Amino acid sequence: MRIRCSKCKKALNVRDDLAGRKVRCPACGAAIRVPDGKKSPQPVGAGARRAKGPSTDTDAGRETASAAQSEAQGATGEDHLELELEPDISVQTEEPVKKKVGPSGEEPVFYLAKGNDKLGTTTTAWNRIEEVMADEGLTFEFIRQQAGPLGEPALRKDDMYFSAGVDHIEYGSRFVRAFVFPLNLLGLGAARLEVTAQLRDGKGTSTSFKVKARRACHWLFGGSDDRLIELNKKTVANKCALHMARHIKGKWLVNSAVYELGRLSAVLGGVGLIPGLGYLLGAPAAVLGLVSLGANLSRNLPKGKGVAALGVALGIADFVLSGLFWSPIVEAARNLFA
Repeated sequence: MRIRCSKCKKALNVRDDLAGRKVRCPACGAAIRVPDGKKSPQPVGAGARRAKGPSTDTDAGRETASAAQSEAQGATGEDHLELELEPDISVQTEEPVKKKVGPSGEEPVFYLAKGNDKLGTTTTAWNRIEEVMADEGLTFEFIRQQAGPLGEPALRKDDMYFSAGVDHIEYGSRFVRAFVFPLNLLGLGAARLEVTAQLRDGKGTSTSFKVKARRACHWLFGGSDDRLIELNKKTVANKCALHMARHIKGKWLVNSAVYELGRLSAVLGGVGLIPGLGYLLGAPAAVLGLVSLGANLSRNLPKGKGVAALGVALGIADFVLSGLFWSPIVEAARNLFA
């Protein structure tokens, strides 16, 4: 059939089997919906009103069709683009989006359900759960859904079901956080977030747990309410994801925890470089880094070795630099009170 592009006004020849679908104009790239064929398309030139010629299966028919097309172009003064016959022009069809409503394969399914949650905390937790499951090498088909009156889905042996809802939101006091420094470091004026989550597996095990997050500062001097709540959402999401992984793997030091220990080691070691803090933070940094590095090497994990090794190195450097920093101070004190 023949249609006209609504954007560039070019006349296009489209295959009949594309009726009712969208195609992309090869001239300007605009998306055009092809008529469904129930109504005859409007003629776009004199050639459209011509009677059908001989069959194009013969050479004479092809010549007649070509002549008819040339006559139509001359009559309308327009360029007709043949989508069906030109080999160098591809029609890009827009397929309808398929919604995932159930398991599509034999791999285990992880159902992620959302309850009372206007902040998007559950969505943040979903994303983190998928990342942690990938870190653990666990393959699931994730299906996200809204918790509702239909109830929980029936689970197969290795399937999992997770749902969560927000119990309490408290934005705290930005004024207190900003002007009562450093008391805000102790939690004064903190923003709080509490979530109740449920985990059920196909083996009949079900557990419910509460996750809390409280943050009173972003860097040093407080922070906006929304920013602190966003940080709390990430904290809650990470705790939920680690709880899932530990439940499935049956051990506390899961791979994601190994990565976190390495990052924490590097952070403590970096802060310990501040003069006077090395003796306080150097030992924890070195120990956490060694634990992370040892677990990483024993499991042959694909990442995190460099960060853990950096934490160990910084922890040792903290001790050395702190010794250089405190030695003259201690010596001066001895001479003073000698």
